[in-house]
Amino acid sequence: MHGPPGCGKTTYAQALANSCEANLVVASAARWQAAGHLGDYLKAMRSAFTQAMKQKPCILFVDEFDSFGDREGEDDHAKDYRRQVINGMLECLDPVEGREGVVVVGATNNPSAIDPALLRPGRLETLIEIPLPDATARVAILRHHLRDQAFGGELVRFALATRGWSGADIEKLARDARRLSRRRKVALSEDLLLEVMPARYVLSESEVRHTAVHEAGHALVGVVLACDVLNHVHIDRDAALQGGAQSVGMTVFKPEVGRVKRASYYDDRIAMLLGGIAAETLVYGSHADGAGGEPSSDLMLASDTATKLERHYGFGEVLSAELGKGNRPLEYLRGRDPELRSLVDARLKTQFNRAMALLSEHRQELDNLTDTLIDKGRVIGDEVRALLDVKSSPGATNPHPSGIDG
Repeated sequence: MHGPPGCGKTTYAQALANSCEANLVVASAARWQAAGHLGDYLKAMRSAFTQAMKQKPCILFVDEFDSFGDREGEDDHAKDYRRQVINGMLECLDPVEGREGVVVVGATNNPSAIDPALLRPGRLETLIEIPLPDATARVAILRHHLRDQAFGGELVRFALATRGWSGADIEKLARDARRLSRRRKVALSEDLLLEVMPARYVLSESEVRHTAVHEAGHALVGVVLACDVLNHVHIDRDAALQGGAQSVGMTVFKPEVGRVKRASYYDDRIAMLLGGIAAETLVYGSHADGAGGEPSSDLMLASDTATKLERHYGFGEVLSAELGKGNRPLEYLRGRDPELRSLVDARLKTQFNRAMALLSEHRQELDNLTDTLIDKGRVIGDEVRALLDVKSSPGATNPHPSGIDG
C-alpha cells in the first residue's frame, strides 16, 4: 500500500485483519534493526515471519517498506549491508516451504525507492494506492472520530476547508474540537470545528483571478489538443497558513484508455502542462512562481515528460534508451547530461510557444472560462468543451484522474 503520510495505511492493515478475522503481526525495518548488528537484524526479521506462521491465518504488516532500499541505489555506503538485508527479505517472502496462511502487507510513502525484486509476482506483487480522502470520505472520517457525539448537518464548510487533508489531520482536528468543547462546556458544532482549524490565508481578488487564469489555461489547451479528457477545473479562495507550498487550484484530466501514445501525445501533454504559465504570460505579460519548485509542479512534470521523450521512448535525436537511477531517475539523467538538458529545454520552449499561440487564438474563451471560475469556483469538463464546441471522447473511462496543480 502506498500513499501520502497520514492517509490511513496502518489503520487499513488493522481493519483488514479485523474484517478477515485474521491475526495481525506488526513489524518494520526500524524494529528489526533495533535488535542489533546485521545478524540480529536478520534474526529479528525471520522471527517475525515465524511468529506470523504460528498465528495463521495471519496478516504480517511491514511498515515503512521503502526502508529496505534498493540494491541498485546511488549510495554505495553500506551497499553490501543493504544487499544482505534485501536478500534476507526475499527469502522470507518466498521461502522454499511456502508461507500458506500468511499474507504480507507492506506500507510506504514512496514505492519507487523499493527494490524491484521485492515487488515481482509471488512477493509484494500488488500495488494499492491509498489516496487522500475526498469530501465524502473526510466527512465520514470526522463522524467516525466523533461517533459518540450528536453531530448533524451536511458539514459543507468543513469539507471545503479540509481539501487535501489526510485522515490523520482530521483525527487531530476531532481531538482539538473535543478539547475546546469540554473547556467551554458547549456542544460540538461546525463553527467550533472551523475555529480550531489552522488559520487560513484568504486570497485577494487579484490573486483569485490570477489562479483562475492559470487553471483556465491548462483546461483550454488540454481540451483543444485532446491529449487527455478534462474532468473538471476548480480554484480555491483560501489556503492554510501553515505548511509548505499549497495548491489553490487544480485541473483534473482522465487519461484515455488503450491509446497508442506517439510523440505527439507527449508533446500535447507538455503543452497542456505549460498552458497555465502560457495563460499568465498572455494576460499579465509574465508568469508567477507557482508553476515550479515542487516535484509535482507543472514545470517539473513537463521536464520529466520531455526527458522521457528524449531518453526513454526514442522520440528524440537518438534511439538508445536510458532509465537513470535513484529516487528521481529522470532528474539524475538531466543532471549528468548537459546536452539532454538543452534538448529538454528546447522542447519545453517549443510547447510553451505552441500553448501561447493556442490561447491567443482562443483568447475570448480564456477570458470567459476565467470569469466563470471566479464566479462558480468549479467548472466541469463538459462545460469547457461546450465553450469550445468540442465533444467528449468516448474512450475516457479511467477512474483515476490526474491533477494539474496551480
